[in-house]
Amino acid sequence: FFFFFFFFFFKQKTAYEIMPSLVGSEMCIRDSYYTLQLEIERNDSIIKGLQAYTKPEILQGESAYSCLNCNEKVTAEKQTRVDTLPPFLLIGLKRFIYKLNCEVIKLTNYCEFPFELDMSAYSNDRQNTLYALKGIIVHVGSANSGHYYSLVYGKKRIDLPSEKRWFKFDDKNVSMVDMESIGETCFGNKKEK
Repeated sequence: FFFFFFFFFFKQKTAYEIMPSLVGSEMCIRDSYYTLQLEIERNDSIIKGLQAYTKPEILQGESAYSCLNCNEKVTAEKQTRVDTLPPFLLIGLKRFIYKLNCEVIKLTNYCEFPFELDMSAYSNDRQNTLYALKGIIVHVGSANSGHYYSLVYGKKRIDLPSEKRWFKFDDKNVSMVDMESIGETCFGNKKEK
């Protein structure tokens, strides 16, 4: 039951579209995943991360596309887009970099995210593209050690449906959090101007 629930509510599909210069040899590869992983090393917001994720890339020279029709390497444009959006969108920020020498580095650079996100510019799916932020998982510490806690948006009391707040779940401790403090807690180090 749990697997079906997770599969249904969180499964997304990516489409890798390759458009070669030769007409008639277009290709689309679809891949399923549960968390959209965004690079943040050079992006200071989720929006810029999504733009980088879906930015068209020219395949030429050594990385030219091997055409299936003519068996030759040809120049092509490759673009990744979210093909199918799930009811609940999970986005992971790539804050950990793994080096060839087995060193792990945690990125603490600034990366802001909106409380509402419209995915229509990054997706082939045209239905239900608006998402409201409901939860955040925060890592405190270094790349080699640390602690996770969660911020969740929900009701303070079940009998007061209009009174929604942000809550911090840190092991056994639960406390209310001001919406204004989420940016300084979760966005990383401040932008350098």
